[in-house]
Amino acid sequence: MKRFAVKILCLITIGVFLVSCNPVESFSQTIAQIFTSIKSFDSQLVASHLTATSPKEAKVLAIQIRPKFKKCVDELKKITSVPIILPALFPYEVDIEHPINPDLSILIGNATDSNYSLTFGITTAKNCFHGVIGRGGKLTGEKITSTTKTAIQIYEELHGIGDSEFHPYKSPEQASYVLLARDIEGYFIPFIGGASASDSLIVWDQNGYRYSVGFKAGRLNKLVEMANSTIENQP
Repeated sequence: MKRFAVKILCLITIGVFLVSCNPVESFSQTIAQIFTSIKSFDSQLVASHLTATSPKEAKVLAIQIRPKFKKCVDELKKITSVPIILPALFPYEVDIEHPINPDLSILIGNATDSNYSLTFGITTAKNCFHGVIGRGGKLTGEKITSTTKTAIQIYEELHGIGDSEFHPYKSPEQASYVLLARDIEGYFIPFIGGASASDSLIVWDQNGYRYSVGFKAGRLNKLVEMANSTIENQP
């Protein structure tokens, strides 16, 4: 912004000098030249700003991408730089060729250059950002930084340690470390109850990024299947 103000001041000063040195040239012509120069500089400034702030297009690591996912995956990779991974199978599906939920779609929850969240479910939405019906799970990804919460911190926030009255019902399963595909260590966070059950989660770190998969009131064995399906659905 300071550069822009200095540029305008210089152009106006030059314009005044030109008018004083060349009275034949009309004042209006000189002013027109000044504003043309300002407009040109402003366009260059905006273009350089967009180039500097636009995220690098994300790599899509998922090998198997269902047809109904492709549109939103293409949208997501323009927004984030976090590598995009996807499950090949979802909880309670038999296999990728004969899924229980053939109409499962993706919606983008939040997405920035450094993180994203996806919701899987049945939807009537015409875009990738609204209208989940029959939610079937979620997946998140984020770049690990010095402020990234540990899996245990996530667990403590979700469960409200010492707050048993607020969450009168909890999963019978306990939070625990689990060994996932390709020898990746994950952390299982069971659901909590109350007015409605929350998502159970499995969280893991991979190549400098934190990922998680989850679904409502999920059991450990099904979350492990979903996480492994996501990890193995990569090169």
